[in-house]
Amino acid sequence: MTDIKSWVELICAVTIPFSFLGVIWQRILHKKSLSARSIQFVAVVMLIPAIVILALEGAFKDSTVGTIVGGLIGYLLSGIGEYENQTAKANNDQLS
Repeated sequence: MTDIKSWVELICAVTIPFSFLGVIWQRILHKKSLSARSIQFVAVVMLIPAIVILALEGAFKDSTVGTIVGGLIGYLLSGIGEYENQTAKANNDQLS
């Protein structure tokens, strides 16, 4: 009988290609190119499961996992203000 760790690793391993293909499929379906946000999303949905798998296998120490997750969160949240300002500027330019 398999344990929970194996199931979590399997789910994470399957999530990586399906999430990548899902983003590509969505971009093709709506005939849009890859934007900076979609590339960030792909990076996150590929990195988080990989980090979980490596952490469960013991490749990282607890403090290393915390550092990697903290860096990932910082990366994700660092550009939010700039993105919202660009969107607001684009909307204002359209109204003018």
